[in-house]
Amino acid sequence: MTGFSPPAYSLSKNDVRVWTADLSRFTCHLSSFRSLLSPEEHARAARLTFERDKRRFVLSHGLVRTLLSHYLGLDPSRISFRYSEHGKPAVQGNADKSPDVRFNISHSVDCLVCAVSLGQEVGVDVETVRSDLDHLQLAQRFFSTREFEDIVGCPANKQRERFFQYWTCKEAYLKARGLGLSSGLAQIEIQFDRTGRTVNLLTEPMPIHDLRWKIQSFHVSAGIAAAVAAAGESWKMVVATVPDDCVR
Repeated sequence: MTGFSPPAYSLSKNDVRVWTADLSRFTCHLSSFRSLLSPEEHARAARLTFERDKRRFVLSHGLVRTLLSHYLGLDPSRISFRYSEHGKPAVQGNADKSPDVRFNISHSVDCLVCAVSLGQEVGVDVETVRSDLDHLQLAQRFFSTREFEDIVGCPANKQRERFFQYWTCKEAYLKARGLGLSSGLAQIEIQFDRTGRTVNLLTEPMPIHDLRWKIQSFHVSAGIAAAVAAAGESWKMVVATVPDDCVR
């Protein structure tokens, strides 16, 4: 992982900052995070069945509000959100006063990932590499023939990890575009290069390199797959762990 110690939470148009966090480290802030949430967020948390999921919802949304507050110069509780048709969140800001900060979040168990950019759409996905899924059956159903063959061509102990690498790239791309999974995992094809950077290929009506988007797979920790997608090809990704002093 590429670490960095920014003197301030600032962005340029070529930056995609990816923050990772272990939510369990922020449990001590559960009460204060809960006070930051909007009535709509409180209602969403209340609808969750299990207490662990309610806790993770409060921690993830409270921490994301806190992160965004550094970029927006606002109190975390005063940040408002709007949501797309498929549920992608965006900052509801005053175009004349607020910087055009875009963001996306994903979490799996206690691993949170938040991608932040300036003026360009961004999507992120993180998944625990689960052993209870029939990854080959899913790949055969939802992935292209080339992607499936790439997975089965990996050593047996690496196939599941490769499947989730593809999955997170596809989901990050769809989230960046504000689309749902039903829009078609099979409609896009991911091709990895030697550096780990990925190329998005459209499979309909014919494979074409889509220069409008770039997708980057990145490492969080063992057993975790993650990827970020953003508009354009000139942006650079910097990944870092949320520091303790993020919460003021």
